[in-house]
Amino acid sequence: MQAFVEHSLRSPTSLQLLFVVAVGGLACGQRTPLLAPAAHDASSGTAGTTVAGAIDSGSSSGGNGGGKTDGSAGTVTPAGGNGAGGRSAAGAGGNGGAPGMGGAGGQPSESDSTFCAAIGPYPTATGVWADQRGVFVLVSDGDRPTTIWANRGGGWQTLFTWAKEDSFLSGGLRGIVDGPLVAYTSPRCSIQWVDEQGARCSSAARDAADVAVVSATLAYSIYTDRLLRFDGTLWTQVGPPLPLDGTGPARAVWADSSTVVVVAAAGRVLRFDAGSSPVSLTGLPEVDVVAVWGFGADDLWVANNDGALYHHDGLRWSLKDSPGAEPTGINKLWGSSGQIFAAGQRGFAKWDGSKVVRLPGTPTPDGDTFTDVWGRSPSEVFAVRVTPDQGNGKIGCGPVEIWRYDGVLASPM
Repeated sequence: MQAFVEHSLRSPTSLQLLFVVAVGGLACGQRTPLLAPAAHDASSGTAGTTVAGAIDSGSSSGGNGGGKTDGSAGTVTPAGGNGAGGRSAAGAGGNGGAPGMGGAGGQPSESDSTFCAAIGPYPTATGVWADQRGVFVLVSDGDRPTTIWANRGGGWQTLFTWAKEDSFLSGGLRGIVDGPLVAYTSPRCSIQWVDEQGARCSSAARDAADVAVVSATLAYSIYTDRLLRFDGTLWTQVGPPLPLDGTGPARAVWADSSTVVVVAAAGRVLRFDAGSSPVSLTGLPEVDVVAVWGFGADDLWVANNDGALYHHDGLRWSLKDSPGAEPTGINKLWGSSGQIFAAGQRGFAKWDGSKVVRLPGTPTPDGDTFTDVWGRSPSEVFAVRVTPDQGNGKIGCGPVEIWRYDGVLASPM
């Protein structure tokens, strides 16, 4: 995917470009190790130097690592599919290669082990994304290093960790199917591609409030009152500033190959069709709209800060559900095959055709919130839960849980 490695710069006079070319050592096209080498401790058996496995759908088992007791590990054959990576061939208890995007590496956890990230009680950024390779989670508390975790069937493992000074203060995680993950928003580089080669600055300089990925050559991001488009090589501003009339910043974006929808404060929803100027979809109450999903220009779903869910059929809005006395707030929407799932103070939930209902197996909201949701199908949906007052039930694991819905029941994983 050459487009994500080399980024040319065109004249800002012809394309209203919003770029940072170099940001404190993480420059456009520059690569950093997927996992920073760790000093090997022979007495405790902690991990030696790790080498990332490449994206590979080859054999189902990893090769043997070249680990040494001094931490100067050799290479590791990339694991394919969900196969386990090899352990180091030498050294007292040294672990093998770090997981590549195609399969597990090192010593995988037990398959039934639950997610465990040792962070502070109030995460600043959480995100979940999935494709057929596995489930990926970004967690940051603004103090400790931001980390992406991966679960490809062999338990949770750290996939990439930023330096502490690059800890995300907001943002989340998206991805390109069979391609890099898309992490936002680092303080020194707003949007980054993350794969087996490391983390690379995408050159989008502004703080991204949300990112919508359509394909490897089409993605959108928003910040304040601007919409940016990625064409596989460059981020460019789409038209003039968004016509939000000073009501507040853009909050979320959804897109497919022909339609882009941006939602914002005070009930503002803007739809772009096939590169045309934005059309304001009026008729919502003046409450901040914070989440959006769609199945086409005539099948759009949004949620606002009051936890109300609305649908637009191409002509008008209709209220589908209002929380009433229930806990309010929906943070994210995700959909597949016409089914809509929600994450927020209302819990991990879905639209059942008449109302928003919490998924069977999920707890009754009590000071917690589900911050993000993504899936591979209506019968395999994942969500992030934050429980700041109680942690996730495992000592030292912090407040973040990952939940999985299998089409019948939801449970932590």
